[in-house]
Amino acid sequence: MVFTPIQQQLDSIKKSPVREAKAVAEQVLSNPFILVEVVDCIRSDDPALRSRAARVVEIVGVKNPDIVQPYKKEILDELAWIDHWVVRAHLSKIVPLLNLNPKEVSRAFDLFEHYLSDSSSVVRTFAMQGMFDLLDRAPERITDVRILIESLMDGGTPAMRSRGRMLLVAIEELE
Repeated sequence: MVFTPIQQQLDSIKKSPVREAKAVAEQVLSNPFILVEVVDCIRSDDPALRSRAARVVEIVGVKNPDIVQPYKKEILDELAWIDHWVVRAHLSKIVPLLNLNPKEVSRAFDLFEHYLSDSSSVVRTFAMQGMFDLLDRAPERITDVRILIESLMDGGTPAMRSRGRMLLVAIEELE
């Protein structure tokens, strides 16, 4: 694969991946046209490059979801299904920030339900959060999400139980 300058920068991150990813994200925020190059890196065979690219997309998406919005279909249909826990964790945070139509909201719920069987408790925890974050666009799912969170808390990690308690309190306020 021949790398563009931004892809080369992502590929060369070794020592401080978080700080360096933030620097790349700032470049993307300044020049959104290069996001396509970062997104392409999520498809890489190199797990470290995929991870760094997903982190950049997350940072950009959190700061300015409109920049990531054109990649909504790719994220929902392809990238979020990549079997790599770091990619899934980062993209879990972006999906609820996107402007989704009702059909896409349903697909996002399907994605998060799939994530609930992931071997990574981090991915499962972010899936719970993602489902909760989508409830404003699918209030008819409140009861189902509450029941799901309660069941996940039973056998979940301490982090999952903690997040679950927080989400259940927030769900009570919605009901």
